[in-house]
Amino acid sequence: MMIEKILDGNFRIETLQDEQGRRYYSIKIAFSNDDILTVYKENMQDLMEVLPNIISSAIKARVLTDAVVNY
Repeated sequence: MMIEKILDGNFRIETLQDEQGRRYYSIKIAFSNDDILTVYKENMQDLMEVLPNIISSAIKARVLTDAVVNY
């Protein structure tokens, strides 16, 4: 059996508060030192709604990168 990592990275969900007391939620995904994505939303529900798109976009980018390297 062979296992190959398609995506590997650090995944963090945080809350932030600005000077006016408003709370924001963020997802930060670091696929490498140079490839970091952070998304900010005003509520957790909105953040969870974009998570599937973030993951699928990262997978598509990895597939395209592999295709270019192998070309």
